[in-house]
Order: sequence, then C-alpha cells, then structure tokens
Amino acid sequence: MDNKLNILIYIKHFDLTPFTYNEILYLSKHHNVKVLCENVEIDKRFSMDYIIQFRTETKSLKCKINNFLIQHDLRLSYKSSKISRQFNDIIAQFKPDIIQCHYGDDALIFLDNINTLTIPIVIMFHGYDASAWLRNSTYVKKYKKYLNKPNIYAICCSENMKNRLALKGFSKEKITVVYYGTDINFYKREEYPDNKEFIFSQISVFRTKKGLEYTLHAFNRYLDKFQNKNFKLILAGDGELKGKIHELAHKLELSNFVEFPGWLNQQQAKELLEKTNVFVHHSITNKDGDMEGIPNVIIEAMAMELPVISTFHSGIPELVENTINGILIKEKDIEGYANAIYDIQKFSYLKENREKILERFELNQRNNDVNDIILTLTKNHEKTSNQ
Repeated sequence: MDNKLNILIYIKHFDLTPFTYNEILYLSKHHNVKVLCENVEIDKRFSMDYIIQFRTETKSLKCKINNFLIQHDLRLSYKSSKISRQFNDIIAQFKPDIIQCHYGDDALIFLDNINTLTIPIVIMFHGYDASAWLRNSTYVKKYKKYLNKPNIYAICCSENMKNRLALKGFSKEKITVVYYGTDINFYKREEYPDNKEFIFSQISVFRTKKGLEYTLHAFNRYLDKFQNKNFKLILAGDGELKGKIHELAHKLELSNFVEFPGWLNQQQAKELLEKTNVFVHHSITNKDGDMEGIPNVIIEAMAMELPVISTFHSGIPELVENTINGILIKEKDIEGYANAIYDIQKFSYLKENREKILERFELNQRNNDVNDIILTLTKNHEKTSNQ
C-alpha cells in the first residue's frame, strides 16, 4: 500500500485552533486530504480547494425540538436525510482510506449520518467532549456502542482524559494518548530580561474554566499577606468574561498592578512570554463539568523556560510536575495560590522545562505520532480485507 492516503477529516468548525490546524496542515503535506466542515476561518496556509462545506438545519422546529431533547439527556440523535446524502456522496466520490473526526460531540453528527463503513474512523477527543459531555448518559451510551465497532478508534491528549473515558465504560484498548505539541523553533527564548518588577502573565480566552477570577483574588491576597508591590500581572486575551474581569480588577483595587493588552497574535504572545518571569494558568472545572485537555499555552510557556503556577486539573500534572516545573495548587485555593505567587519568585528560568517540551510535547513529534497511528490502522485494515 502506498503511504500516501486519502484522508477525510471531519471538523465542524475549521479554524486556527493550534492543536487541530497544525495537525491538519501536516497531514495535508503528506497525504491527499479533504476537510469536511460547516464553517471555515483559516489562513492561506491551507488551500480552500481541499475544503468541502456542508450545511445543517438549525432553525427548523424539528431541529429545535431535537436540541431540547439533547440538552435534557432525553435523546441524542443527529440523523438527517439531507446531511446523510451530503456525507455519503462525499465519501463515495473521495473514497477515503481513513476518516478522522475532531471533537467527540461534533463527531456524532458525522457518525449518525454515514452508511456502514469498514474503513478506520478515528475520533479526536480534546476537552469538553471528554468532560462535560460525560454527564450526558445518552452520549456515553452512544459512544460505548460506537467504540465497540472494530473500525472505530479514539485519540485523546492526556492519560487523565483516557482514564475519564474508561471510567465511563469506553473501551480503553481503543483509546490512544498523544500529547499536544508546540513549535519549539518559534517558542525559543532569545534573551533573559532583568525586569525591574516581577512579571506574571496569562494568555487565554476569558472563560470560566481559565480561572481568571481566582487569579485576581489570589494576587489581591498576596498583596495583603506579603505587602510586596513590585510586580505586574498581565492578562492577555479576550472573551465573554472580559468585562467582568476588568470590573473585578478595579473592585479589588488592582488596576495599578494588572494590564489587559487584549487579544494577541502568535508573535505578540511570544514577545509577552519573552519578558515574563512566571506564567500562570489557574484552570478549574466548570459547573457543567467542562475541563481542559492540556492547555497548549502552558506548553508554549514551558518551551520558553518559564516556571508555571497552575492547578491539579485534568492533564496538567502530566505536563507540570509540582515543585519541578513550577507549582501546582488545588482548584480555587486562593490562599494556596497566594503562597505560590510568593514561593515561585525564588525560581529562575528553567531550562529543564524546555527540555521536557523537547522530549514529550514537541509539535513534529505529535504530528508524526498521529500520522503513524493513521498509517498503522489503514495497513491493518488492508491486511484484514485481503484475508
């Protein structure tokens, strides 16, 4: 079998999210790739010639009723004759050797609307789909059924995530862990600044699970407890909680210590990490159960040799070893967080953090590992088909 495969990649919203976009770019350079998506917001690195867009019904009464049933864990079905025709026509024309689906919840739209196939299908779990959705009993039941099929497999981004899925009855033998990775050539420290004030930073979307509220309360507690005002906290990003976080900083009288530069592009993010002393990322579990996978930005910060303050949350301890790569604390532990802010200032830049990224969280390694899995699955399928 030729190592260049026909790979159909299903991703409902195809955008610049690093851990999906970089992987799809890599696969497109080594195989014949078609991306099946509903929405697309990408740059010129990926040709629109390889994109197939589909349409779903979102405003019909039938769709609204179905969404209500899904939200209340009464039924979980995305079957649609219109979508089914689109998907099966694409499969018949492209003749994929393997299909990759990103995000477990979105993947059900695809799985529910294709004819029975024997070629390998790989589901990529990333976070919400392997945490909050696991509270939905119909979702769990459906995936237990799908993963029992001999041609359907799963890849997730941490051992913690794999164990969560296994605890719900997902076939552990069908799940492979492949860690996210970052571009180590881009995220490489070029200088070691001697800052007049100690700089902490976080780069993230302003959402609840990013723990920004607790970060502000912890720095407020740190000020009260240690009376050290020689620091700057830079919270970069944008999102639904931006206004609330700005108001909280003002209410806690932290305006002189906190900066909000807004959304940063990749180059600007690197420049911020370059001047930072410590990276903070207080990930928490949402009320609906939503959890991180492993935040890519922590990988980037560690590639830049930064010590990290984060939490014992999801797969983060697999990346950040407590007291070695930084300090981990319990979620929402403001007192512990304040103490960590004080203690971590004894750390310097950590070359061992970059070494860990080189060994286990490097982008090319991630892409090669996913590619090897795809090649192995298709090769095994071909052997079985020829018997």
